[in-house]
Amino acid sequence: MGDAEPDGGPFTLMYGYSSAVTRGPYAGGEMFVPIELQLGAMMEYGRRFRANFERDDAMGMPPEHLRAISRGLLARFAMQAAGDTRQAPWVARTGMLAILRDSLLGGSLEEAARGYLGDADPDRADDANLGRSVRRFVALASSSPDAVPGHGRSSRGPDTASTPRRGREWDAASARTLGYPYMIHGGPEHELWLVDYVNTLPFLQSLAGEVYFAPGRSVAARTSTFDRLLAESLERVDGIEAAFVADRPDPNLPNVEFRFDGRSQTREIDVPLRRGRVLVAVQTWARNLDRRLSGGEYRAMRRRWEAARRKLRSTDEKYTDYLLHHPEGKRRMGEQGLGYVLPMLCGPFTDPVPSLEPRFWLRPLSTGSYDEALRSLPRVLSPAELEHFLSTATERELRGICEANDWEVEDG
Repeated sequence: MGDAEPDGGPFTLMYGYSSAVTRGPYAGGEMFVPIELQLGAMMEYGRRFRANFERDDAMGMPPEHLRAISRGLLARFAMQAAGDTRQAPWVARTGMLAILRDSLLGGSLEEAARGYLGDADPDRADDANLGRSVRRFVALASSSPDAVPGHGRSSRGPDTASTPRRGREWDAASARTLGYPYMIHGGPEHELWLVDYVNTLPFLQSLAGEVYFAPGRSVAARTSTFDRLLAESLERVDGIEAAFVADRPDPNLPNVEFRFDGRSQTREIDVPLRRGRVLVAVQTWARNLDRRLSGGEYRAMRRRWEAARRKLRSTDEKYTDYLLHHPEGKRRMGEQGLGYVLPMLCGPFTDPVPSLEPRFWLRPLSTGSYDEALRSLPRVLSPAELEHFLSTATERELRGICEANDWEVEDG
């Protein structure tokens, strides 16, 4: 629960994937099961996209408050209990701690949070709204809808029919989660409330879900965040580098922009990477997922595939016409030592590609055997599939794909 530091592992908040998705290059199974979370990365997202983070149907508080309250609850109370000979055995055996209701709804929790808030930023130590944020946090974490008056959860709550199963089905948190993973239990009539520390990760993870994939809200922020996370992950692959860095309108995002014909026309690439002379041009999309896909419903799969196919066709045209055919674009490619463009589409989900047409595949789909089918890779990929491809593909293979599709810089 400390700060997220680049220690050789992932720095940013990223939804993980269940082994059913990642154990093969194009595996099936549950399409999207979040299993990983870094609190520091969630705070970074909140700082960059405050409006999306602080809206009432998401966190409803500044990211600095969420960080301070989380640390107060997870560190201050747990450390005090560990030093108490009466409470320590109970906490060690159950992962739970009984805390006075008044300590959670203002008193000790607000005091601890204010201390952590002041340590991180002395100018915010006296934030007047911290008390409200503490009550909001407790309301979000509480299994009792009436636990905190005036802080109901009208937009949230347990939904066992639609709540996704978690990737690690037999861990303690999953065993204690029936529906939404609440971590505080107690009602207005109870003097002591139970804090279930085992459910901390699932609870915070579910909060992150409210921010990232709330339908119809902050699509630009969601996509920009995905672009940044994807670029950070792929740039760690051996032999892969960022491309056209000087053409980024925002130095904190990987997106590049080219203006030409007197700046009347624009081309953008979401995540431009390179291996040798090949520009790997990744178009991202964060389209919401219809959960009926996991059940194999035909209409849902058809709609998803038609949307992906349209997006891929647009990507092929826009990501190649300027750089491969326009004089200015060809000059820019030459300056970078690039001669090929390989466009592809990447989103946070494993997408169906129900077509045998070679243009939809990086490594053609073979129906000869199950093992051969698993070695195939589409041009509509999840982050895990794209990382697998770039980790195993040689420059020669990338050039071959480009040559087969006429994605080479024109001579002359």
